[in-house]
Amino acid sequence: MFTLPLLVLAGALSYMYRSYTPDGVANAVLRKFYGRLRKALALTIVAILILSAYQLPTEIGQYFKRIQYAQNALAADRQARKDASEIQRARQMIDAFEGVDNYLAYLKWQDSPNPEKNYTIRR
Repeated sequence: MFTLPLLVLAGALSYMYRSYTPDGVANAVLRKFYGRLRKALALTIVAILILSAYQLPTEIGQYFKRIQYAQNALAADRQARKDASEIQRARQMIDAFEGVDNYLAYLKWQDSPNPEKNYTIRR
């Protein structure tokens, strides 16, 4: 969550670190200030990079956990829709056979090894 902004901040600070070079400065006080500023920037950049290096595996794990949670939610939703569809079909078949007993008899007939059931239409 914080890794990307920290890396952007480290990039901006490294740009600042590169721009404050004490080599071409004639003023001794300013040269000393630039040197101290560069040291502070370097320590800040190192601290930010270490912090983001420790946070990166945690954020990657959280990312995969969110993906897994979303996939589980989609699978649960798909299963709920499938169950609802099967219940609706069973109710329609019960209505078509005019009762539960007739529908159960039809299901038993379908599951039985009946030679009459395996017919083909020939023309």
